[in-house]
Amino acid sequence: MSTDPERKNLRASDADRESVAGLLHQASGEGRISFGELEDRLTKVYAAQTYGELEPLISDLPMGLPQLGRKEPDTIRLTATVNDVRREGRWKVPRHIIAKTEMGNIHLDFTEAVLPVGEVLVEVESKSGGVVVVVPDGVPVNAEGIGVDSGSVSNAVTDETLGLSRIRVIGHSGMGDVVIRRPRRRWKLFGRR
Repeated sequence: MSTDPERKNLRASDADRESVAGLLHQASGEGRISFGELEDRLTKVYAAQTYGELEPLISDLPMGLPQLGRKEPDTIRLTATVNDVRREGRWKVPRHIIAKTEMGNIHLDFTEAVLPVGEVLVEVESKSGGVVVVVPDGVPVNAEGIGVDSGSVSNAVTDETLGLSRIRVIGHSGMGDVVIRRPRRRWKLFGRR
């Protein structure tokens, strides 16, 4: 968000306040701030009138500050014709993702992503390539809206956790596979003492 002196006094919108509130909820879920701190900061968020009042509430968090006052794109289109397309690491997730594959694969890793509060719609248009969706614990996925020809749909995210964010996968898979899973765990081996 990094407000410069000219922007500091500009009026914040409801969307700006919701964006900051979403980051605070995420920070609390990751153990960066306590529940008491979350409540205190949220009270200040919803009372804030300007960008300058919002900035200090998240400036100590490594979450990727939102660009207040700038509308984020609601939809991104990812197309994998021959090569693979990946979204992973820290990235801001829009509300609607269209994942279209010809012969390539699309890998959507939400493990470290900044998810919006509410639903993210992933629309699959897969001919022969595959789509892999990796979601962190606490984010439920509904994949009942996918039609399949000769491909398959595998959803290993079976819990019904009610999180702040959720993902719904719809669309059609021709010969490609759609795989939805949690991140792979890396086991550490401890030597004997």
